[in-house]
Amino acid sequence: MIFLRILIFVALILVGLLILKYTVKIVDTVGHSGWADRYLGMGVGGGSYNMWKLIGIIVIIIGIVILVKGLGFLGY
Repeated sequence: MIFLRILIFVALILVGLLILKYTVKIVDTVGHSGWADRYLGMGVGGGSYNMWKLIGIIVIIIGIVILVKGLGFLGY
């Protein structure tokens, strides 16, 4: 069971880091989010980049929490 948690941790850390590294390419591929640009933006299109950075950080935090068994309701 610990092996599964470590595997999920590593996968989520990698996904989170890739999201953080390739934010510009993700926004270019997916497009800008009107909601994010309105509420998270600090300029033209800045909110979409901020949204993807926040998503990457949240993914990393979820990976850490799963590693330390903080999300017991998920069964891990």
